Amino acid sequence: MAIGVFKKQPKNPAIAEEPSRDTQNNDENLAAPSETSLPTYSRSFVLGVSLSTAGLACALPILIAVITAISTSADQIGGFLALFLYAFGMIVPFILIGLGLGKINEYLVLKLVKITSKLQIIFGIILIILGFYLMYTALVILGIW
Repeated sequence: MAIGVFKKQPKNPAIAEEPSRDTQNNDENLAAPSETSLPTYSRSFVLGVSLSTAGLACALPILIAVITAISTSADQIGGFLALFLYAFGMIVPFILIGLGLGKINEYLVLKLVKITSKLQIIFGIILIILGFYLMYTALVILGIW
């Protein structure tokens, strides 16, 4: 069997490294990359639709207010400008986050992976406390507590 078939080959064969002893007997390194691991346009579309559906509840009241303000005025150019600025304001944070995430290096990602389990525990406790607070508040409003 050929070792390193799918390994990135150096430009200069004179400086090619010998494969490590760990990878010589590991058949997983020789497997072809899975087609399901590659991103596709349909998966991106489904992700976009799901995120926009989830975000609709937050943005819908503001969108309704913008459309109501536009419909009560007779200015078509002003209405177009208002909707354009609304859409621009919605997309700019996503663009900035995407550009920022593209610049993160491996070191920072590894650091975040190490603290993710701790953050999940902390935020889980916060959610439980908030749940109890909401239940308490509802019981006080209903006069049961």
